[in-house]
Amino acid sequence: MQFKIAEDIYETIVTNLDRGEFRTEELKRMYNLKWGIEVSFRELKYTVCLNARFMQKNESIKHLLL
Repeated sequence: MQFKIAEDIYETIVTNLDRGEFRTEELKRMYNLKWGIEVSFRELKYTVCLNARFMQKNESIKHLLL
């Protein structure tokens, strides 16, 4: 599904939600909420040092949690 966000600029999202059940405006609103959650999780991961550099080995994860 594509949304026009500016002149000649579109944003594309992929969803398995039924178009007949969810209006375009409702999908845009839900996507915006989801994006805020994703950003919050990313900030939390960096705050507690769980970014990709430390996530490569299970032992690194265990060390951080102890």
